[in-house]
Amino acid sequence: MFDFSSLEKAGSGGFRIVYIHPQNPQLVVKTCKKEDARTIRQCLQMMKDEVIAAQKFPQIFPQVYDISQDGKSLTVERANILVEAHQEFLINNYFPELKGYFIKSFQKDFMDFLRRIINQILQDNLEGIPAYEPKKYFKNSPKKIIRRALTNQLFVDILNATVELDIDYVDIDWGNIGISVVDKRFLLVDASMKSGFNA
Repeated sequence: MFDFSSLEKAGSGGFRIVYIHPQNPQLVVKTCKKEDARTIRQCLQMMKDEVIAAQKFPQIFPQVYDISQDGKSLTVERANILVEAHQEFLINNYFPELKGYFIKSFQKDFMDFLRRIINQILQDNLEGIPAYEPKKYFKNSPKKIIRRALTNQLFVDILNATVELDIDYVDIDWGNIGISVVDKRFLLVDASMKSGFNA
């Protein structure tokens, strides 16, 4: 167990705080916020979900190195978090197949563009986002864009993980994605599974 008061904080979310591992800067330690019972319960479920995600989709989730006996701390591979300012880097290095379609869409946020493609594939309704006419949004045939997206293995992995793990894909966004400091692969560092919200 760590003395968290002496560790360097790397970030935090609604249920967890993230610290840089004291012996290995390529790792982080995620720990539950010490709040009410509901927060702890949801955090414990998120920790379990993250272990399952890393086992099933190691190509897009941080590798898990350790989980504490009480389940309240998780040691995982560290990522450099991506924010909207990294959009061009992300497209050029990880989603080059979609660059032309994104530019033609006249949209500003590439992560929103990706979620819209997932939305079209799953024929889902994005909570909090008003209904839209796909052809108006995409400017091209949605089917054509979907075919192109499915040629990108990273997109396919994200889509498969979304379906199999029941990820709330609205959360696949800037601040919840990153690049591994270990091997430079794209990572979903905080993708919420619906089980975490239902804990």
